Amino acid sequence: MKKTAVLFDLDGTLINTLEDLTDCMNMALAEFGFSPITTGQCRPLLGIGLRHLCEQSLPAGKLGDTDELMTRFRSFYDKHFMAKSFPYPGIMELTDELAARGVKMAVVTNKNEDISAVMIRKVFGDAKFVTVRGAINGIGCKPDPKVTLDVVALLGSTPAKTLFVGDGEADLDVAQNAVIESVWVSWGFRTLEELDGRKPNHIINHPMDLLRVM
Repeated sequence: MKKTAVLFDLDGTLINTLEDLTDCMNMALAEFGFSPITTGQCRPLLGIGLRHLCEQSLPAGKLGDTDELMTRFRSFYDKHFMAKSFPYPGIMELTDELAARGVKMAVVTNKNEDISAVMIRKVFGDAKFVTVRGAINGIGCKPDPKVTLDVVALLGSTPAKTLFVGDGEADLDVAQNAVIESVWVSWGFRTLEELDGRKPNHIINHPMDLLRVM
């Protein structure tokens, strides 16, 4: 069946944000006098939401500082979110081609919705993506399928005519929960081995490979 809509995850799928996320977390941790984390430590913490990232970045016994760390992280990230972040090679070409074909696109992410919308607008402009939906106050909207299904309806599509493209566990889980075909990207923040046995419907190694499963 021809697909009429594509939902994209953001971090690790459309844009490589790892260095900016790590840098801003370390700026926030330094305000408390806590030790920094590496990009290798940050990477597996991404994809669930800001609260999870902050909780797991704190030293043992310091969960009481989570809300304040979130606030300080956001103050830094709002200023530096595109300092080192960039769209993955081939993403601009893919989204151009999908738009030319009349495929409706949206972003469904566990990154906070407000900053996600700003990032998408800055990188892709206003025309490509119909909507950007994400976390509210650091709580992700995936793998619960409600937001995803709302977006599918907004795009005028159905689950059977939609693809969900992402790199992480939450992406595959929400696709399964919404009965949407999943497309896992190999260039993101997770390896296949880190997906704990989850099986995507499709695997692609370059953005333009998505066209062959449309």
